[in-house]
Amino acid sequence: MDGPDRLVLVKVPGRALPEWPHHELPDGVLTTLTAIVHAIHRRGVAIADLHRSNVLVAEDGGVYLLDLAVARVARHPLRPGPIIRALQTLDLHAVERIRAWATGLEEPRPSGLFGATYRAFRLIKRFVSAEKPRR
Repeated sequence: MDGPDRLVLVKVPGRALPEWPHHELPDGVLTTLTAIVHAIHRRGVAIADLHRSNVLVAEDGGVYLLDLAVARVARHPLRPGPIIRALQTLDLHAVERIRAWATGLEEPRPSGLFGATYRAFRLIKRFVSAEKPRR
């Protein structure tokens, strides 16, 4: 059943962003990605794991998001709580990181409380990844 609050799974021929040379991205990909993220946020959803590998550019230039396994939904879409809002801020930062990659600009450095939290979690992630036993 299709509808505005449904997740539709379809096979779309295309390539994830890391497979594209950034200077060859079709026109409008970054604008479309930004619009998609804002539309998702208006529904009270935070993607929480947005990165280049999770963005597919179809052969027709359409933009699709992959792997929404860790996405979170607010109880009240019009009034998301602080955790959803923080995750949505993380989504918007991810869009800006993708934009920097695509345009060859320097990656944005978040500031304030969000920036401090973001850097702390990146350090923890690096530490945990380094501690995993190798097989």
